[in-house]
Amino acid sequence: MGERFLIIDQPVVPQKPDKPKPPKILLAGLFASIFCGLFASILAENLDRSIKSAEHLQKITRLPVLTIMPLIRDDTEGKSRPGRKSIAGILEGLKTRATSLVSKGKTV
Repeated sequence: MGERFLIIDQPVVPQKPDKPKPPKILLAGLFASIFCGLFASILAENLDRSIKSAEHLQKITRLPVLTIMPLIRDDTEGKSRPGRKSIAGILEGLKTRATSLVSKGKTV
């Protein structure tokens, strides 16, 4: 029923641990995080279907682009975004559109 074990060598306490090697774990974590970050950024860029330029819009629609709404610097947040709340941004976009229509021979 029971098994007998015979001790051949006496146990020796190691001088340093064998398994957890912090430099290897840190290096593997660094490479894994760089790989995951690159993979996530490439995936996000490929899944983004937004239109980034007037040329891209013209290529998709096969129509001429009449005007582009300018980016207005919002000092409260420090970000560039289309002037949704700014009346100056709306007026600038309308002025640009009217100018482009007049230059193409159409009346506003």
